[in-house]
Amino acid sequence: MPKKKADDNKDKYDNAAKIVFQERPMDVIQFATGYTSPTIEPLRTSLEIRRKREVDTLAKIKIPSEKNPKRLIYVIAHVEFQTEPMTIMPYRCLFSSLKRNCDENVDAEYKARLLRVYRIPVISTVIYLREKSVGKKDTGIFKQDYPQKFLAEYNVIRLWEMSGEEVLKKSTPGSLPFIPLMKPPESLSREEWLSECVSIAYEITPQEHLPNLLFSTSVLSGLVIPDTDTIETIIPEEIMKESAFYQHIVNKARAEGLTEGLLALIRNRFTSTPRTISSKIKSIRDKDTLLNIQKMAINAKTKKEFIETFNGLNI
Repeated sequence: MPKKKADDNKDKYDNAAKIVFQERPMDVIQFATGYTSPTIEPLRTSLEIRRKREVDTLAKIKIPSEKNPKRLIYVIAHVEFQTEPMTIMPYRCLFSSLKRNCDENVDAEYKARLLRVYRIPVISTVIYLREKSVGKKDTGIFKQDYPQKFLAEYNVIRLWEMSGEEVLKKSTPGSLPFIPLMKPPESLSREEWLSECVSIAYEITPQEHLPNLLFSTSVLSGLVIPDTDTIETIIPEEIMKESAFYQHIVNKARAEGLTEGLLALIRNRFTSTPRTISSKIKSIRDKDTLLNIQKMAINAKTKKEFIETFNGLNI
């Protein structure tokens, strides 16, 4: 698979998982960490210390103190969703203080950055969404014996190893989109299992969260059910159209199609498209602006006239 297509697929599944967190952050944190917090504060996912790093989900929660369980303390809950093979995942969840010993961990400073920014304990969890990832070998432990001893741990959840039937019994709206990726009951096919999960989603999910969570369920289910037509018979497109995220993706696709058509029009009319204009057009997401430029390209008598008119837009 070409790298661009693989990256697009990874982003698609990652974004679907992040949508679940945005809709039901407490449910996702409880599923990932095992803790039920009386409060939750979702945090910005961009960590800017020397070099910008982006984590998948981040929240401040309260858990019982180790010494006095009746007293609650604040901790940072950090969750990463993983679909594609990645051998450096342990480094992405551990401390960048290992930099002298491993060149790869420069791409994986998450936990150290979180400790530096928030100065409170961190719980990290990696949720592997499909079996083809190297999550099969991830022990959740990084150990170094020489030249200094070092041990760090993080939670590892491999969805395909979990009994979906058992998880479904105590499911929450925010855990349901992940359950179709778990082991279905032996008597059910993947498609039948998805249908059962969707039925439960209708029963327990508040209406305001349902469209976005069903949209995420539809996208994530593509990891185990390749036939999108089958998924659409279980989760009809009409339902997903109510999702703000679905609408965003549709509008983005339309804009991208309009962009390609506009660039083709300019090339056909004027032989070539100046690089500066081409890059500016590609950055535009507003449909009306693209249609306005399209009209300019049709009406301009010469390439020079088009460029002057375009530059007058101050894009």
